[in-house]
Amino acid sequence: MAPTLYGHVLHSDFPFERLRDGAAPRGRVEVRHVSGTASRPAGAAAVTVDDRFTVHRSGDVLTVWCGATGTFELDPSSARVDAATSGQDGPELEHRLACVVVPLLLAERGDLALHASAVAVDGQAVAFAGVSGRGKSTIAWALGTAGRAVLAEDGCIVTPTPEGPLLWPGLAGVRLRGPASERMVVEDAGAGADPVPLRAVVLLGPRGGSSPAIGRLSPVEALTAVMPHTMHAQGPSLAAAFRGAGALTRTVPVLRGSLPDDLSGASRHAERLLDMVLAGTG
Repeated sequence: MAPTLYGHVLHSDFPFERLRDGAAPRGRVEVRHVSGTASRPAGAAAVTVDDRFTVHRSGDVLTVWCGATGTFELDPSSARVDAATSGQDGPELEHRLACVVVPLLLAERGDLALHASAVAVDGQAVAFAGVSGRGKSTIAWALGTAGRAVLAEDGCIVTPTPEGPLLWPGLAGVRLRGPASERMVVEDAGAGADPVPLRAVVLLGPRGGSSPAIGRLSPVEALTAVMPHTMHAQGPSLAAAFRGAGALTRTVPVLRGSLPDDLSGASRHAERLLDMVLAGTG
């Protein structure tokens, strides 16, 4: 048993408080602290995702800059991340490494990385993908506090098998914004580190209405809709993401879903949405 992330044993120079203990059949990922300035990459090969992120590719090596946490050099061949941080080594850095940097590294190695939360239901996983503010973390928190096993809060890895896709758990617990804009970690029902067969993917749309809503997508619609929720750095990892998303949407139901904009009823709405998903994919 070892501290694991997405089925890999994680060796890190930085503290990780939310790793899961379990077997690590997929190998090792190393995160090293290196000296240097957390500088933003520039040049024609640098792609700015938004004001917070820039990704630069040089051969097989990626450089990921995040204004809030630092600069990360990703070497897929050795499954290693070298991090020059901007002074933070607490929960924000852990979240950035585990939910963005390591998924990008694994995407370079051929995995399908989803910007999604996930819970386990009767030995199967349901993933909830969406942009920030659509309710991924809220759903994970609500279902976790109701006794569901939370597999991921903001990022998960999916790999194919002959029997269907498997979802590999991310960090344990759920990290929510609390009073005074502080982040707090909410424990869940205690999912393990083992992969879980993926039952369904829900793509969360804008909040609205008075009750949760879902609608099932055709496989062709699903592939187009899933791709914006994959994590990759263009180039070879874009092709791998497309292959992975194609395999997923051929074998796993994909639904559009939404939550009401009613935080006081978040737990009730999350349970209702999950019930609708299970009924629609039974």
